[in-house]
Amino acid sequence: MGKGSKRSQQPRLNPRLAELEQTTYLSPKVAIGNSISGEPKVVRISFENYDSSVCDIRNFSKVEAKEFINTLKKINQSTQDTIKNILRPQPRINNVKPYDVLFKGLPPDVDYLLEVGMTGAGRIFFHMVGNECYIVSTWTKKRT
Repeated sequence: MGKGSKRSQQPRLNPRLAELEQTTYLSPKVAIGNSISGEPKVVRISFENYDSSVCDIRNFSKVEAKEFINTLKKINQSTQDTIKNILRPQPRINNVKPYDVLFKGLPPDVDYLLEVGMTGAGRIFFHMVGNECYIVSTWTKKRT
């Protein structure tokens, strides 16, 4: 081919992409994702339902703030099955005094809240939807 010859200009595929292009089936690993294979999903934390008007976070000392972060880490490292291991003994908080203030503004289908204790610092209240943990409020030890 000389300088004047025209060569078809097709982009070169990455060798791995070329191999995948030739594949006529999906491997089981691709076809069956984590959500189908039964592998537990890690809990994701959301502050969508967080209510600062009933929260004591602004009053946290440095030690309480550190414990709050450590507790959020524990929640985030849990799965739907293992989160029960870090819950306080009273697993469900119902919509009764003094907890009724925590339910204001929540979706109507939230019947109860769960609670995690922060060692020497207070409590975190939340509800779960699937693997989503919706933080509602935190109370310091002084309030509990």
